[in-house]
Amino acid sequence: MELRVNIGAAAQRAGLTTHVVRAWERRYSALRPSRTGGNQRLYAPADVERLRLLARLCHAGHRIGRIANLSVGGLRALAVGTAAPGDAVSVARGRRVPDLLARCQASVEAMDGDSLGRVLEAARVFLPAPELLVDLVFPLMRWVGERWCSGDLRIAHEHTATAVVRSLLDRMVAEMPVPESAPLLVVATPSGEWHELGALAARVLALAHGWRVLYLGANIPSVEIADAAGAHKASAVAVGVTFVAGGRAMESVVRDLRKRLPGSLFLIVGGPASARCAKASGLKSGVAITSLKAFAQTLDRLRTRCAGR
Repeated sequence: MELRVNIGAAAQRAGLTTHVVRAWERRYSALRPSRTGGNQRLYAPADVERLRLLARLCHAGHRIGRIANLSVGGLRALAVGTAAPGDAVSVARGRRVPDLLARCQASVEAMDGDSLGRVLEAARVFLPAPELLVDLVFPLMRWVGERWCSGDLRIAHEHTATAVVRSLLDRMVAEMPVPESAPLLVVATPSGEWHELGALAARVLALAHGWRVLYLGANIPSVEIADAAGAHKASAVAVGVTFVAGGRAMESVVRDLRKRLPGSLFLIVGGPASARCAKASGLKSGVAITSLKAFAQTLDRLRTRCAGR
């Protein structure tokens, strides 16, 4: 089922006013949103993406009258030309993710956050959110972590890359419309776990798959996670674990969280340590996942189950 939002939400996600959106529709037929029985406009995710591309191109100097009726593919191709020339070339030549990853890695090695941001922003024009996260952002951050552990990169390199990626994820969240009727997912990392990029990515992916998300942040005590889930009537809770706090300690934290949650509330444990923590905690109403693809599949199954209630 495709999620649709009203004109106010669509305009906000695209960085426009409702007046501009209406004008573009009326004067240039830039969009043709569906309507409710009461004649209220409803915008699908593809409509929001189209508005975002049109807004970006107009900001870059293109006239709306000349681009309003271009296909989404045409708008994307044109939008790439508004990025830095070198970044545009890397995307335009086949949209090859390995090439994009190599450019990102070079930017990190140069400690050039601006360049890294431009490459990721150019990639975002072409790659859907799940593909951007799974095929580019996470491989990049794994590479950064490995190079930092080996001493090839300094902590300043890692912090630069993390700051740029976090900013990207925050922008993606701001542009994803989700209706209030969607099921709610609480996302956090438990006590002792400070690495939150995985949880931030899970937040974006959940929004892309039709969930509302209450993001609590990193190093959150089990009682706080459980209380938030109960107070907001969440349908599921997702926590990320990497074992930085020590194996047995994190197993105990996950076990405590499962006990505090209602038995019917689904718990998703993700990250490199998820399988071990889930096994140690006797996880029954829940699942351990080790990839964003598996997380997306789990969300889709849960959402279908929630819709059937």
